[in-house]
Amino acid sequence: MTMMRILAAAGLAVLVGACGKQVDFAGGTPDVDGLALELAGGAAEGLASGAPGGLASAASPLQGAVLATPDLGPDDLALARERILALNVYVRWVVEPIALLTTLQAEEPSGSVRIYGPAAWPAGTPVANFRLVVRKLAENRFGWRLDAQPLAGGTFKPVLAGALNRGYAPHRGSGILGVNLDNLNAVNPATWPGTGFLVAAFAHAPGGAKAVVYALVNFDPNGDGNAANAVLAGHRTALGVRHVRIMALSDRVPATTDPELVLAHAGWVPGIGGRGFITVSGWTDASSVYHGDVAQGSYWLSAACWGPFGGLLYKDWRYCTAVGPAECLLQAADIVEADAAPCLPGTDVAPPADATQTTGPTEGAPLTPPALPDTVPTDIPAS
Repeated sequence: MTMMRILAAAGLAVLVGACGKQVDFAGGTPDVDGLALELAGGAAEGLASGAPGGLASAASPLQGAVLATPDLGPDDLALARERILALNVYVRWVVEPIALLTTLQAEEPSGSVRIYGPAAWPAGTPVANFRLVVRKLAENRFGWRLDAQPLAGGTFKPVLAGALNRGYAPHRGSGILGVNLDNLNAVNPATWPGTGFLVAAFAHAPGGAKAVVYALVNFDPNGDGNAANAVLAGHRTALGVRHVRIMALSDRVPATTDPELVLAHAGWVPGIGGRGFITVSGWTDASSVYHGDVAQGSYWLSAACWGPFGGLLYKDWRYCTAVGPAECLLQAADIVEADAAPCLPGTDVAPPADATQTTGPTEGAPLTPPALPDTVPTDIPAS
């Protein structure tokens, strides 16, 4: 072989090797399914498919109420799904433009950066112009920033930023993100009337398993002044079993108007139904002021189960003092709210280990996402 042929063959080998290792920048970005919280599924939770179920009404007889009793009126499954819906809708509205943008030809200002767009979204009835910047930070690690601009033009504002350690498939792995509702509002207040921030951490595994944790920071999606600061978490196993923990400050013990800390722990097995636990306790704010109408050291604990279409089968309440939920469940119920049918086998969900634990992933999650960032990401991380 002549020297010219050797050099040509070497050059071809380098070219083929480079082409074979082309970086999938689009696959280093998040998608809606990988970030969504899920319980029973369907449109009632802002998911793309599935039919939501409704709870059947049930009588709520009181049996020896202890102290101030919790409000028996709320439909706990529906409330949890409403909060999931509010979160998923915002996530969908800020993540879906990424799928559109990554179908476009990207600019390549450097070997480690791709810029997609701008483009109007959604097609036909656009609400804003979007631009996506993706940077390769390290092998299989990508950072991204989604910017939005009013349709009439003007300044692009960052509305989503984060990073993903790409795993077994495109859009799958582990990472963090932040959503800026203030900037979404500034771009189009009619579409995004609310303000505040979302911070998320997520992780995925083969077979569809995932775990997601969200922090709501002054989260006021409707712009009505009812901002929330809370942590919501959920996971889905490879078999499709889903668990969520929904946190809220709500006046569930109506002795006064001071709200209590309400934690809903619920699990759902598609086609079978679900079980859940509600804990209602007081809480202490940043100024060390105790809130709520439940005595310190005590809490209310509810155990419930639902049928495959969301119908309430059983629900009771216990007043717990100085014991954990598992031990409290061994005592007789103080109130039986609904006793329409026995709970179905196969929907077992363990009670929470701690009645007031609000942080971290859901118990029993098949994997652990990264820790939530201390501050809301507003740009591509440096590393």
